[in-house]
Amino acid sequence: MFTVKRLAFFFLVLLTVAGAAPVAKALDDSERPGSALVFPFFQVGTVTTAEFGSQPVTLFEISVKCPKGATCLDGQDIDIRIEWVCEGFVSSNSPCQENSAILHTTVNGTIFFGAPDSVANGGTGPTPCNPTPQPQEALENCGTVPVPPCGFGYLLALVVSEFGTPIKFDGLTGDAVYRQTKDVAAAYKAIPIQAGPGLSTGSSTVSGLPANELEFNGSNYQGVTGKIIESVRYPFSTATGSVQTTLILLTLNTLSNRVNFDTDVDLNFYDEFEQGTTVSTSLNCWDFIPLHFLGLSNFGTKGLFFSTSAVKVASFGVADTAGNVTLLGLILVEEFDSARTLKRQYFLPLLNDGTFVDADYKL
Repeated sequence: MFTVKRLAFFFLVLLTVAGAAPVAKALDDSERPGSALVFPFFQVGTVTTAEFGSQPVTLFEISVKCPKGATCLDGQDIDIRIEWVCEGFVSSNSPCQENSAILHTTVNGTIFFGAPDSVANGGTGPTPCNPTPQPQEALENCGTVPVPPCGFGYLLALVVSEFGTPIKFDGLTGDAVYRQTKDVAAAYKAIPIQAGPGLSTGSSTVSGLPANELEFNGSNYQGVTGKIIESVRYPFSTATGSVQTTLILLTLNTLSNRVNFDTDVDLNFYDEFEQGTTVSTSLNCWDFIPLHFLGLSNFGTKGLFFSTSAVKVASFGVADTAGNVTLLGLILVEEFDSARTLKRQYFLPLLNDGTFVDADYKL
């Protein structure tokens, strides 16, 4: 029989246990604007279209709104640091090259820009953002986009202060349009990552951290996960056409312009009849992995895949951190006719298992 004292003690124990429970670390919300954006894929260069002339192979658009609960001024300046990030080649001890620039817009403003190629490769070299004809003042204020140090990779964008310090401003949204040929285009949404929930708008997201370091740890920036899940269309070929499916993968546990450990991950694939197979792959910061390279041609028509935890594996002489790491990306599906002419393509976003993984990104 419970007495009043025993009942009070019982509730006290419940409250103590509840209070001792660990607080879940904050994960990013893909449906809300962020203080940072991840664009999992870019390709440099231009294509010439009949309708619009020269267009970037990859065109990025970043817009800014006033964050929820914040007060913003008309015409308030917003500075955005963009970082082109390249892959390091697996098991080669090559660095993941990076270069960056700061671009400028305003609250309710939008910037758009391509991934330019170098003059040596027939490109234009660095280009202005918002490259379409408009008032000269807009061109001057927007900034110049540097040439990525590689032909393919991923793009990271984050809001910074006028002094270049990353700050909380959960107002970024963005997308990318990919024109592999003059007649075929596809698009995907950027992955937004919000700043830590305990920070106020405009405050530093790198306070107390070593120089040139970003922490996606649930406090400075909200965290991301290390497993991916999605439906998949398998590659196949017939007399009348073919399909190529490619996984685009990256980790935010990246030491830019430095040598990184390889990231290993197992991928479990199932066909429409629940028949499964497991394959392993490795990446170094970023990779573009056609499924036929993994032996999955004609494995099925449609199916399911999901990964195990992505893990960085230690390598002698490399100053990196081994262990579980974040994993993000996209699926790219391309459809060809019998002459191997690309007819259609589309991107698919990846889901995750909601399990927090800490990420340290070195600028």
